[in-house]
Amino acid sequence: MESLKILGQVYTLEVVDEISRSDPLNGMIDHDNQIIYIRNSLPEEKKKEVLLHEVIHGISEALDMDLKEKAVQMLARSLYDFLTTNQIISSWMVSVKEQNPQQS
Repeated sequence: MESLKILGQVYTLEVVDEISRSDPLNGMIDHDNQIIYIRNSLPEEKKKEVLLHEVIHGISEALDMDLKEKAVQMLARSLYDFLTTNQIISSWMVSVKEQNPQQS
């Protein structure tokens, strides 16, 4: 199991065979237990997009934004496309800040 933080809250990431027996979900965020579920049978690229989708739900919940499902879907797809199309930019954005030896 992996963990990740969404605005300071630690969520566990679980890749599972089935999320719901009644609904064929690709992913789900459980805000109460701070768990994100991703369906294991998805292709790797789709898993990443679904994870981003669930993280956006987490941000929306944490900030009380009340984003609707369609807005979350559109944001996830467009942000995922941006990050994968512009890998140099996305790597730069998430790179660890280098410390200047004089700042140590």
